[in-house]
Amino acid sequence: MSKRAENVPDADIIIVTYNSAGDIVRCLDSILRQETRYRYQVTVVDNASIDGTSEIIKLRFPEVRLLISDRNLGFAGANNLAVGQTYGQHVVFLNPDTEVKSGALDELLDFLRAHPEVGAVGPKLLNADGTLQLTGNTFPALRNLLFETLFLDRLFPKTRLFGAHKLSFWDRQQPGPVDWVMGACIALPRAVGDKVGWFKEDFFMYFEETDFCRRLRGSGYRVYYVPSAEVVHFGGAGFEAYSASKVVMWHRSLLRYFERHHPEKIFWLRLLILFRSFLRSGLWLILSLRFGRFALLKSIGYLKTIWIMIGGGK
Repeated sequence: MSKRAENVPDADIIIVTYNSAGDIVRCLDSILRQETRYRYQVTVVDNASIDGTSEIIKLRFPEVRLLISDRNLGFAGANNLAVGQTYGQHVVFLNPDTEVKSGALDELLDFLRAHPEVGAVGPKLLNADGTLQLTGNTFPALRNLLFETLFLDRLFPKTRLFGAHKLSFWDRQQPGPVDWVMGACIALPRAVGDKVGWFKEDFFMYFEETDFCRRLRGSGYRVYYVPSAEVVHFGGAGFEAYSASKVVMWHRSLLRYFERHHPEKIFWLRLLILFRSFLRSGLWLILSLRFGRFALLKSIGYLKTIWIMIGGGK
């Protein structure tokens, strides 16, 4: 990485890990082994992992600052912890299950410095096979959630009606304004985060970045998708990729998002979640006959969500 005399880094890269031993070496290698035009400091917050993640970091990456929590603070809490103990001019939040392509971080900082009206940016996210992940979406709305529940967004992704939530009709080869970008990689000036407030910690997992970008937008900033920066997002780090708890957490956070931003629509959202969960629990149960455990776990997750929606659990 480039070296400068200044003590303050151009950007702090903050990575939150939870049982991410299988991903963290690849992620950190991709950052630390490339030449950059800016000075970066990497901080990893380990959320009480039990798989040796912190030991791997200590042994192989002594230049990385490691913060170890004695409990799982969640995505929001752990990132906020690191923000409070770093001081770079910019902050880059990065998932451990990523590989940063050469020059990607510099591209994000270049864009932020050239566009002071922009509060946050996200890169082009790629799957392991090089296909696109649809980051840079519109804010959640009942209509779009209904289309997604009925799989209309998958059946007709190129239409502006059914593809509106994930902007699946949009040519993502050019930068453009979006409502929010995925938290797998998001960069912003520290002063902006200080002004609008960082992540809300009642979101343990999911929708933290959506809520954050909404508050940015509400404060007059813009959010941009920047495809000249490329990051591979492998997915599934920290949680079992198809766990029942993941399904439950997603719906809980969705409810929390609507409680904060659309409280008048909570009744209708609960009905929609019930419909969605009944439909998908049955579909995944049928699919488990062919695909086995991961499909069964998804079905169980939707059944647990139904129980929560009818007041049977928290």
